[in-house]
Amino acid sequence: MREGLRILLAEDNPGDVFLFEEALKRHAISHELTVATDGEGAWKWIEAAETAQAGFDLFVLDLNLPVRPGLELLARIRSSHGKMSRAPVVIMTSSNAMRDRSAAAHGGADYYFCKPSNLDEFLKLGSIVQQLWPTGSQEGEPVTPEASSPLQNI
Repeated sequence: MREGLRILLAEDNPGDVFLFEEALKRHAISHELTVATDGEGAWKWIEAAETAQAGFDLFVLDLNLPVRPGLELLARIRSSHGKMSRAPVVIMTSSNAMRDRSAAAHGGADYYFCKPSNLDEFLKLGSIVQQLWPTGSQEGEPVTPEASSPLQNI
């Protein structure tokens, strides 16, 4: 049996990867984190997980990744087969543009997190993960934003 929430983080900034891990630690979220530093690497992880039928529980995607953008990855996740297509997706980006928020919402993202410059605000990402995947959830069954508190910051 696996340990913790299986998360694929597609992020090319090592500082943001560190802060995401810190947010998970500060909120005591048991996790297995896979990091892809570009869109192509994330695409390969998604394909491998789908083939093995051992998908990720949560996806956290930067919009502006090298090689393949986050929105392309979002479309790939939502078009996959089985429970992975229903896994929560958080867009974690520095863009606060309405067109990006709209595209993420249209693509099926569950939460849009605009990277703040304040450390405490960034660490709140841990509580967002907890809301999307509370401790009491059954393995493989994410809580949808509609079923929990109003989460969609899109």
